[in-house]
Amino acid sequence: MAFNLRRAIARNGVLSGGVCLLAGSGYAFYSGGGNFNPVSLLWPCLLALGVGGFASWRVAGTIKKGVLGDLPRMISYAQLPRNKAINGIAVKWEAIDDYALQLLARGFTHIGDFTTLPLPKLFVGVAACYVDRNGATLVELQYIQMAPGAASAAG
Repeated sequence: MAFNLRRAIARNGVLSGGVCLLAGSGYAFYSGGGNFNPVSLLWPCLLALGVGGFASWRVAGTIKKGVLGDLPRMISYAQLPRNKAINGIAVKWEAIDDYALQLLARGFTHIGDFTTLPLPKLFVGVAACYVDRNGATLVELQYIQMAPGAASAAG
């Protein structure tokens, strides 16, 4: 992955907690008449821990809702005929066939063509599956095609 989400969430929590700690420490120093009292720094530290933890929890929840929330819980694969449009989208099998020829030349056998159920609304994804002579290696050639106007419909 190009970036590490855990690190980004932790960094966000530490930054939010640090800003809160600085503000709370400044207020504790100011309200104490300029006297430095270590006991008065206890509540800014607890507040900073709470704010940092809450910020990390909210960011993780937003990521989970935005990324994982749209994925269906149950996905299955359905075999499909080659010349049938899916969701009104005609699949361009030529892109898969170029790679399929290389696999067939190496002794792979075509198992079938599949798509996922439930079908996505704005795109179609298909996969052609091939297996080697021993039945030990499965190669799946995937192709995803957006519906016309999908970019504007997604917002």
